[in-house]
Amino acid sequence: MLRRSSQRLRNTTFSMTPKQYVLSETLSPLIKEALDNEQVVMLTVTGHSMRPFLKHQKTTVSLQRTPYQKYDILLYTTKDDKLVLHRLINNTKPLVTCGDALMNNELVHPKQVLGKVIKIEHKKRTITTTQKGYRFKVKLWLLLKPLRPILLKLFARIKR
Repeated sequence: MLRRSSQRLRNTTFSMTPKQYVLSETLSPLIKEALDNEQVVMLTVTGHSMRPFLKHQKTTVSLQRTPYQKYDILLYTTKDDKLVLHRLINNTKPLVTCGDALMNNELVHPKQVLGKVIKIEHKKRTITTTQKGYRFKVKLWLLLKPLRPILLKLFARIKR
């Protein structure tokens, strides 16, 4: 759901069932415009690279263009205009990001960043990304990076 002030989309209704998808290449300019206009954008997460914090088609995130810092989840575009949500590991130039379920880091130019996650909603529970408990879990997860493959397999078995 996009909350926008743009006249072009003011009278447009976006109605999608959970099984309909829109390519990120289509949404990218709309999301960028909304975030540039200081709007909050809500997206349902697709993909598994941010497990265990963000779950495929079960987690909704709210994004906003605000200053980011280490450990924030950034929304950025790749060279082929795909949208990616990954965690900021190092706030140098270029930025260093990594998916929570991944082992390899990626380099991202600051111009590619569209916004950052400010709120996470999952199973009727809302977490703001500034909460101390959430930040603690993120830092702990990053410390356990060498054990991620084992931990993720263990989490998957527990869920069954």
